Amino acid sequence: MAVHSTKSTSQATSEGAADLAAEFSALRLEMAAMLARLKAFGATGADWAAGTASDAAEDGLASLKSEWDKLERSMVGQARANPIRTLGIAALIGFAVGLLLRR
Repeated sequence: MAVHSTKSTSQATSEGAADLAAEFSALRLEMAAMLARLKAFGATGADWAAGTASDAAEDGLASLKSEWDKLERSMVGQARANPIRTLGIAALIGFAVGLLLRR
C-alpha cells in the first residue's frame, strides 16, 4: 500500500507543478500586457506634461515681461520726476562699482 500512496503523491505533485507552470505562463502574459499599457500611458503622460510645462513657461514669461515693463515705466517716471536724485544714485552706484573693480 505504501507504494501506491507514494505513486499518487508524486503524480499529484507533477500535476500541481504543471498547473503552477501554466499559471506562471498566464501571469507572464498579463505582466507583458500591463507593461505595454503602462508604457503607452507613460508616453501619453510625458507628452501631456511637456505640453503643460511649455504652456506654464509661456505664461510665466509673459507675466515676467509684464512686470518688467511696469518696473521700467515706474523707474523712468521716477527719473523724470526727480532728475537730481537719479543722478546722485547713479553716481553712488558708479563709485561703488569702481571701488569693487579696483580691488
